[in-house]
Amino acid sequence: MGLLDFFTKTIGVDPGSQNLRLIHNNELIFNETAELSIDPTTNQISGFGNQTIHTEPYKIIKPVNTVIADFHGFEHLLRGSILKVLNERSWLPSSHRMYFSLPMSATEVEKRAYRDSGEHAGAKEVYMIHQPCSSAIGMGILFEKKDFVLVDFSASKVEITVFANSLPIAEGAIRIGTWKLQHALRNYIFRTHHLSLANEQLETLLFDLPKLGTEYQIEHKTIKTDELRQVLNPYFTIIEDQILETLEQVGNHQRINQIILNGFQFTGGGAYVNWLTQKIALNGKMNTTVSSNPLLDNINGLKKVILNPEHFRDYLMT
Repeated sequence: MGLLDFFTKTIGVDPGSQNLRLIHNNELIFNETAELSIDPTTNQISGFGNQTIHTEPYKIIKPVNTVIADFHGFEHLLRGSILKVLNERSWLPSSHRMYFSLPMSATEVEKRAYRDSGEHAGAKEVYMIHQPCSSAIGMGILFEKKDFVLVDFSASKVEITVFANSLPIAEGAIRIGTWKLQHALRNYIFRTHHLSLANEQLETLLFDLPKLGTEYQIEHKTIKTDELRQVLNPYFTIIEDQILETLEQVGNHQRINQIILNGFQFTGGGAYVNWLTQKIALNGKMNTTVSSNPLLDNINGLKKVILNPEHFRDYLMT
């Protein structure tokens, strides 16, 4: 070990569309909203994470939409969050070794964006792992179950990854997540019933829809819950088509029967909405297992990778 290794800090980065999560020394040290605000008069950052300013005239930037959508915004968010939580005041600034998780569908250009962001934030070494692999490690199923379909149902997307013998063999992704479903409900209710619901109300409505009976009362108006289900049905059809197309890619694989038998393993924030996971799982035709901690599967997988990178070397990219 060289002298400079003592000044190298290893950081795991989960750059989600909703939250940015960082780990260091096997602990979650940052878990805040993945956004920042810009002061339009100075064009300077006025806040990031949970300190983002949402009032006028500040401009809100969400730099991650499945992958990095705003390179400079993400770089500022990453650098600011690292400085905030590590509070570095050493006379010899520490360098960083960073491990990023990224979507299976990330292109080479997008991978380069992650790598460059890490390097600009002080990383001397950057490693990457596909998020489905990291999540499967965090769930404890990558080597234990080996053959399965991982469905990451997040705020911005549904990503389907088919694993055989612990390796990803097919993937498909569609940008319909809980955000899109909430927006569909919001637009329909505004257009049809002239009501404007807050994000918190929409989230509760999406989670509780099966419990509401036949009618939903809000602001002295009555909305038939069947109306709301009809609004969402086309999105479920699109997601189901994507799942079937992904499975068709490996329909002749020698382990397909075991894959189907083990069924869907759900992770991501949308996995908390039980009725949605059943709806997505081909209307209950597939066996489903929902993670006990779906929001942290990815970051928990990164922890294991960082503690034993040699064990997971076949899944790491540079």
